[in-house]
Amino acid sequence: LRDSLPRETVIFANGTSFRRETSRSASSYRSDGGMSAEGNLSDPAIFTKPPAVGEEGREYWRGKDGKGGYRVDAVFRRYMDILHEHVFGEKHIERRPLFMPGDDTEWMNESETAEDEPPSKKRRKDLGKKGEQGPNMSAMQPHLFHLLRHFVSKHTDVRDMLAKSRAGDMEAYERVLSAVERKVAEGLIEYERTNGESVAETPLAEGEEDPPETESSVGTQRRCRRPWWVVQPIIRPLPNEAFKKGALTMSKKDKVKAQEQKQEEKGKQEDIKARDEALAG
Repeated sequence: LRDSLPRETVIFANGTSFRRETSRSASSYRSDGGMSAEGNLSDPAIFTKPPAVGEEGREYWRGKDGKGGYRVDAVFRRYMDILHEHVFGEKHIERRPLFMPGDDTEWMNESETAEDEPPSKKRRKDLGKKGEQGPNMSAMQPHLFHLLRHFVSKHTDVRDMLAKSRAGDMEAYERVLSAVERKVAEGLIEYERTNGESVAETPLAEGEEDPPETESSVGTQRRCRRPWWVVQPIIRPLPNEAFKKGALTMSKKDKVKAQEQKQEEKGKQEDIKARDEALAG
């Protein structure tokens, strides 16, 4: 496209983008920039420049290996605050500072007690006066399932809380946020207690390398994976991996085409073998 279109044409590379890879995709495909759809749902900070070392604050976490990302409780808070302020017109909600190791932990017990309380009868926010078009809140739950994808794979109790939350029930989503904040605090405490071993991964053996990225997603997963309390991309298997696992199936047309290609390749190999035998004989 770049060679065929006028030089002033703006081109964006589209596909599975991961954090801080905009420049990489731009240089690889000679595009002017990169774009992301699903990746932006699971990691809204995908195109955000990370803070400098020592300037992380409470929203950004950096591990002992230098790798890091924005905390899922911090991003969840921002999501909720935007809804409260810009959708429901409420004043900025006062929240306690996000937890960091060394802070007081008394609130964690209070938060756990509050999560166990039954929900109040008044469930839904006022989504607009009669005759007015209120905001569509139906996308909120799937948005949060994307955002919390890695988190809820470990904490299934929070997954169940989120699954039971309904559109417009901001109190229910606030309870989910409280549970997320408490779980993240517990994870950070355990991380410090074990000197990072609580989320440590088995390193590659000496001389071992990940397979090429064109053949396997293993290397990409290893490079992009972060602890469950950090927002991160959802890395899907490559088509050939998905076929092997049964996650994808070929259509009848593709099956016929694949069989034809297989027969053609077999014929080529037989021709080469016959030629070699003739030359040798």
